[in-house]
Amino acid sequence: MNFVLAIRPQIIKHWANKDKCDFYVLLRQSVKISYFLVFIFTLPLFCEIPYILKLWLKEAPMHTISFSRLILVIALVSSIMQPLGSALQATGRVGLFEVSGAIINGLVLPISWLVLLYGGV
Repeated sequence: MNFVLAIRPQIIKHWANKDKCDFYVLLRQSVKISYFLVFIFTLPLFCEIPYILKLWLKEAPMHTISFSRLILVIALVSSIMQPLGSALQATGRVGLFEVSGAIINGLVLPISWLVLLYGGV
């Protein structure tokens, strides 16, 4: 998040100066760097979550490993969305971003319930 806060003024500046080529280059680079920064922390956690939970909880509840891995994947997706949100704010299309984010966040619970209802883990 701090990385995105540092890059956000440059993204807005490039859009305001109508430097679209530099805007898209900076946006692409910020998405890649943001994703990579989160990825280098989540990959070891994702692979070693059973061991970490065993150390921490001794006996983990039934779906704790799956839930923890899902949270890590959500963190990765969120790392992509932060720079894109800054870009949408710079372009003035904040409403579209906020409405789509609210719909996606609102659908998490019903979709999760349906997956669990039909035996998904």
